[in-house]
Amino acid sequence: MRKATMTALALIGAIGWTPSVSHAARGGDDRFGSQQRCEDAVTRKLNAAPGVSDVALGTRAPEISRSSDYEVLVLGDGDYRTESRRHFAYSCTDNLKSGVLSVEITPPPPVARKDNTGAKVAGVLIGAAILAAIASSSKDDDDRDHHRGHGRGFSPADGVTCYARERSCYRDGRYSEKWTRRVYDR
Repeated sequence: MRKATMTALALIGAIGWTPSVSHAARGGDDRFGSQQRCEDAVTRKLNAAPGVSDVALGTRAPEISRSSDYEVLVLGDGDYRTESRRHFAYSCTDNLKSGVLSVEITPPPPVARKDNTGAKVAGVLIGAAILAAIASSSKDDDDRDHHRGHGRGFSPADGVTCYARERSCYRDGRYSEKWTRRVYDR
């Protein structure tokens, strides 16, 4: 062989050449492609988790094996940073026939906390509206009493309220001439 060809083959061997051809063209061996797909999926999943940064895969070389004719299993580990540095392990099963890649990370990355700020705000607003309605209702009663007699009335009988300043009486909320005469016209 020529010297240039020998040098090229040596370089290819040194950098770990893997042809970018399909699974079928390689006779069914797609372990490197499965490893890449798995590592990409793990990195995407961790980077999407809230508070995760500095994802580093491969604190040791991943284990790649065939679990069946159409499935490649990739096992590996890595670290990421949240409040502190966290170690994790991952496993991926790449189904070469269906193209489905399943990813599992243990321990699982943090998940977003449910934001219930809107519910809290709505609760406060509803509570304030209820309190305002109660206060308004109470104030209306006071205003009516003050309007009628500029003070609290007295009740000479059940269902009858009389107001001294106004010198009138009301039965069940309506003006009562009978009770007004009886109380004030003696």
